[in-house]
Amino acid sequence: MEYDVQLAQPHMAEEITDVLLEGRDEGFVFPPDREIVLEFVRDIMNKNGGLLGVIVGESGIEGIIGVKLDKFWFSDQWYLFDLFTFVHPEFRRSTRAKCLLAFAKKCAKEMKLPLVMGIMSNIRTEAKSRLYERQFDRAGNYFVYNKESAGVV
Repeated sequence: MEYDVQLAQPHMAEEITDVLLEGRDEGFVFPPDREIVLEFVRDIMNKNGGLLGVIVGESGIEGIIGVKLDKFWFSDQWYLFDLFTFVHPEFRRSTRAKCLLAFAKKCAKEMKLPLVMGIMSNIRTEAKSRLYERQFDRAGNYFVYNKESAGVV
């Protein structure tokens, strides 16, 4: 089934923040601060160098993807960077994640920019990796050292 991914609207900022924080155990390597997340969501929604796509169902937001314009420190090449892709656990046995990824790909194609996607999580990482490997070319991994100093076990 195809799910409609639409650009998030400013009135959705609080709900988007709440949905993102529901995934705090799997989507954040460091403890999130609600006000910082909300400020970031509002900033992106004001089209300040990024886009948020949402899947809205009868009970509210079911999935969210965020991408931001960025450049690597060694290049003048702009690209779209994946900030987060989150599907509420209640809606995961579906094609929602694929539809969110397709939205990001469409944005990159329309903007004529590369899209760089990543997984920053230790929960369900293998399943997420398999999904991404079916959608994108591999270009590295993330690693963290001394995360305990940030209060993360």
